[in-house]
Amino acid sequence: MTSIRPVHQSELEEIAHINVDNWQITYENILPHAYLESLEYGTFQKNWEQFLAQPSQHILVKALD
Repeated sequence: MTSIRPVHQSELEEIAHINVDNWQITYENILPHAYLESLEYGTFQKNWEQFLAQPSQHILVKALD
């Protein structure tokens, strides 16, 4: 069974990894290789943390039970 729920702060590192990896795959033949290689997991994680810290913002995830 699956459910939709708010993300836990502890999951933001994994989300950042998914985000960066997807950018690198999706834009492989569109953006310069050097730019894609410069993307850092830590930077994306901080961006997600800042986004989630705003009271009006929410991140939902699909959880497999």
